[in-house]
Amino acid sequence: MIAFFGGSFDPVHEGHCHLAEELQKRFKFQTFYFVPAKKNPLKPNETHATSKQRLEMLALAIAELKNPVFKILDWEIHRDGPSYTVDTLRKLKEQSSGEISLIIGNELLATFPQWKEPEEILKLAQLIIVRRDPNSPVPEKFQTVDVQALPYSSTELRSKIQKQWENGDLAVAPQGIQRSVWLFVKENRLYCR
Repeated sequence: MIAFFGGSFDPVHEGHCHLAEELQKRFKFQTFYFVPAKKNPLKPNETHATSKQRLEMLALAIAELKNPVFKILDWEIHRDGPSYTVDTLRKLKEQSSGEISLIIGNELLATFPQWKEPEEILKLAQLIIVRRDPNSPVPEKFQTVDVQALPYSSTELRSKIQKQWENGDLAVAPQGIQRSVWLFVKENRLYCR
């Protein structure tokens, strides 16, 4: 079984890593792919760090997890144009014999019908819905996993980092950022405006 965990990872944070580790404990995936999107078609102006920088931060974060099952699938980063999950799933299905599990947060279910070829996605992969709030309604046809999520979001972290740049207070990483990722952020002056 293969896990497909997509996102902008801008920046990757401990919430992403914690979720991956929790899901790996429960499902024992043969391979757990982090799939950074080059450009989310539903959020065209979303990324702040470059694709290469986001890829490097992800590699640093995964290295800290010390689990060979965790890997990066960088096809979307190197593809021209927007990133469509269905295209990546098709290619992955062609090259892998295992069943694919697509991991998405329950907050994305509302926009799922707007994704490119949602019905085809459901044929290519089993959806695992991560329910951060156990009271969130999820259609019965989907497998749900309740995970106690860590309280971090990339949007909030970018805002905190920007304030730290403004205050010249870079000695300590904001909570939720791994040390190696924080050093990379500082070295590359990311999120300073």
